Order: sequence, then C-alpha cells, then structure tokens
Amino acid sequence: VARTTKFSTTEVAEGMTLLGQAGFDAGEAMDAMQAAANLATGTLTDMKTTTDLLSTTVRAFNLSTIESGRVSDIMANAINKSKLTIDKLRTAFNYVGATAAQAGLSLEETASSAMVLANNGLRASTIGTGLRQVLARLLSPNEKLREAYEAHGVALDGINPKIVGWQKALEN
Repeated sequence: VARTTKFSTTEVAEGMTLLGQAGFDAGEAMDAMQAAANLATGTLTDMKTTTDLLSTTVRAFNLSTIESGRVSDIMANAINKSKLTIDKLRTAFNYVGATAAQAGLSLEETASSAMVLANNGLRASTIGTGLRQVLARLLSPNEKLREAYEAHGVALDGINPKIVGWQKALEN
C-alpha cells in the first residue's frame, strides 16, 4: 500500500494497527487497508481518521472487509456532495452507525440521511445522536409515543424502518 499511495510505511502500519485493534484479522486488515488509503487520499485526510471511520462502518453494518472499497466510495460520495468532512462523517457514524444497521437501514441510506441533515445545517454530533434517537424510538416507541401514534391513526408497523424500510417509514 505504501508503494502505491502517498502514505509512508509508518502511516500504513498505524492504520493496520488500528484495524487490528478493531478486531480485524491480518487478511481483513489487508482487504481494508487499500480502501482506507484511497479514501484518505481522495478526501485529503490522515490515515488514522480514515481507518477509524472505515473500520467503525464495516463493523457497525456487519459487512465483510471485501466490501471496504464500496464503503470507501459511499463515504467519499457523502463528503464530496455535502457539507460533511471525514471528521464530521466519522462523528455522525460513531453515534448512529450501529443503530442504523439494527434498524435495517443500508449504509447508503444512512450516509444519505447524514448528507441531507448536514446540508441543512446540523452538526455532526447532532446528526448522529438525533438520527439514533429517531431510529430507536421508531424501533421501540415508549408508551406515551405509542399512544400518540395510535391517537393519530398511525400504525406502528407502518413506520418501523426494520419492517417497511427507511424510505417507506419516511413516507408514512
């Protein structure tokens, strides 16, 4: 990786160490390293920040490291087409990634949601925590929220993203 990118062997080794700390075995780390280097190069960021985002996302969405290139492309798209930076996207995904995956949202849907919210002026931490709270309440509404839904004739199964999908839940 160091021979084919702008990153030194030390920077690549630091990235590999982070991947190991995230529970990736040597083969998985090798799968993810080139994608991390490409994302870092494309977004003009350091290897550490990019590797952290990539490893968090792969783990949160229970993806194979073979899909690291796809993850990298989605992240680059989110950064290039919104107010998000790699740091902001990393912050948002640290808060919402696991919950979004649990709710059945795809990586693309989660990144797109973050893009829309960022372009509407929300801070990364607000995007992550706010979206996490919305998803958690849709998945498991408390009694007060459940009563409010029912009082307005809203079927809970019709707005649960795990059941109907994110797009359909938003429409309802």
